[in-house]
Amino acid sequence: MYPGDPTAPELPKSTSNHVFPGYGMRTLCELASHSSFDPERHWDRCGNIMDYFACYLTGSDEVLMSNHNAYCWGYSTDLEWNREILPYTPDWIELPKIVRTDAGTFVKLGDCRLEGLENIPVSVAYADLTGYLILGTSAQLCFVLPDDAELPKLPVTTHVFPFAKGLTLVAAASMNGGNTLDAFLAMIQRWCSEASGKDCTCQLDKGHIFSGVDKATSLHNAEQNRIPDVNALFTKERGSEDKGVDIIGLKTDTSLTEMLIGICRGVIYNLFSLIPSELLVSYGVKKLYLIGTAKNDRFLVHIKEYLREHNSDVELHLAETDTSAAYGVAL
Repeated sequence: MYPGDPTAPELPKSTSNHVFPGYGMRTLCELASHSSFDPERHWDRCGNIMDYFACYLTGSDEVLMSNHNAYCWGYSTDLEWNREILPYTPDWIELPKIVRTDAGTFVKLGDCRLEGLENIPVSVAYADLTGYLILGTSAQLCFVLPDDAELPKLPVTTHVFPFAKGLTLVAAASMNGGNTLDAFLAMIQRWCSEASGKDCTCQLDKGHIFSGVDKATSLHNAEQNRIPDVNALFTKERGSEDKGVDIIGLKTDTSLTEMLIGICRGVIYNLFSLIPSELLVSYGVKKLYLIGTAKNDRFLVHIKEYLREHNSDVELHLAETDTSAAYGVAL
């Protein structure tokens, strides 16, 4: 569900945290407002993909949701769903039971029932002095810190979630990640169609394009004064005004590779504007794990560049695997 849905303004303001489009509880309530939603009352449980996967592994019909995941769903405080939203939830669907998952402790959700994995306990919980920079379609930068730590005023797109006993999760969630490159390339195709008066049906070889960007970025083949300065906000950030993309330094002979390098740099610098590296260092973050396309040179070089410019003593580590959240919750 997205802004503009007629039901959204009718939902009460959360007493615990900001609730944005796509948050689970808001989506559930907006779905329930439509008479065509589950008319046969087929669904009687709800949760996120992590909960679904855990229930599938264990065969449990009780949905247990961690307190930090519940906070990300919206409308929750500690281990309870906020009262103001309950009248808007579908009365035939049982809400997840919120449980505390403290770092370093084992909170059992059940035993695995899959062949070859029988009786392996399913749980989730861990945290350390580590930050994570994740680049996929969107981009995230997150770390944990003691819940009594004082934080400066943060942008609305940077969220502070209860994570575990004594720990808080600080997460910058940008809507602009790898999707910015796709958006720009799609824009070029659309312009070609408009200019020619014909549908531009040619398939772009994105693998070839991105490989060229990786190579040029890693070898520093592109002269820095030729790289456009791009504020790569192709998608409006949550809670922010849609100002579009700013491009400075675009020239008549700017190449596609140079333009894409500028976009990649803009993605990284925008993400660090939500959680500056100085903030990571000040709270004891020693390592920053790069996940997804953040490991590719088209982004990696700019991450190193940003940390070097800001004299940030943070070790970069390339995550060996890109594990999904649903799989990770079951480990």
